[in-house]
Amino acid sequence: MSPADHLTSDQLCRALNLRDLTDPTQGGHAIQVLLDAVVGRLRSAWHCTVRTVRHSPIVAVRENYDRLGYDSDDVTRARRYTRYISPTVMLRSHTSAELPSALERYVGRDDVDELIVAPASCTGATPSIGAMWASRIRWTSGASAALRRPATRTCSR
Repeated sequence: MSPADHLTSDQLCRALNLRDLTDPTQGGHAIQVLLDAVVGRLRSAWHCTVRTVRHSPIVAVRENYDRLGYDSDDVTRARRYTRYISPTVMLRSHTSAELPSALERYVGRDDVDELIVAPASCTGATPSIGAMWASRIRWTSGASAALRRPATRTCSR
């Protein structure tokens, strides 16, 4: 990957200054009403706690692709679809990039029933106004730590 494949300082600055319409700290927006309604419905239907995850839109390529199982030659990694800052750092291209590190919080815990919500405006090659990844994590006591896998129901973008 050559430096020409990376964002310039001006491009990065513009991307980071885009408003995240899902974030109430950046001002109210109708997308937040929709997000609150979806999360409220899921919480009521599943009778679980809710954890909202919001991290920087700057992520390691490893978090955005590698830990989610994308192959190194997948088309989604192409410059056309990904906004690279360097060979190892990029602007998050999808909210599911939040999940691997969020799931680490549950290692060694039993009896977890929680909805993880990762709302954000994504700043990939085609920025979205609002996206959400919601995943229900259910672990029960007695499960082998080596075999334990989260049971999830998801809704994405």
